[in-house]
Amino acid sequence: MFSKRKQPVDHRIRTPVKYPSWTAVETETGTYLIMGSTKARVASERALQSWRFEPVKGSEESLVNFKSAGVLGFRNGSLIQSFATGKIYVIVNNKACHITDPDYFVAVGYDKDRIWLVSEEEVNLHELGEVLP
Repeated sequence: MFSKRKQPVDHRIRTPVKYPSWTAVETETGTYLIMGSTKARVASERALQSWRFEPVKGSEESLVNFKSAGVLGFRNGSLIQSFATGKIYVIVNNKACHITDPDYFVAVGYDKDRIWLVSEEEVNLHELGEVLP
């Protein structure tokens, strides 16, 4: 009379895979960006979105042959704003450069609608760079 509910099928690859560089792989424990023979854990969903990657489903087992390369923050060129301080930064050469002048912001063509509102922890993923006007 009543049928049993089917459990969702897990289609994750459970064996080592040679992913190409610049592939984002979502595992049970997080998302990683593959760069050559290394994997960098993506720090947050916002950081992943800044890279505009669509992750493939993988598993920890599929990444066993990749060495850890630390944590991946925001893509260069990303505009981020600390929720805690209100400071706006642009990521340049993987450094967070504080923008202090709204006229500079407009003059270089930045769009306020493209700012990621982030935690202070996410800002701190990046070494502080130069202070921009």
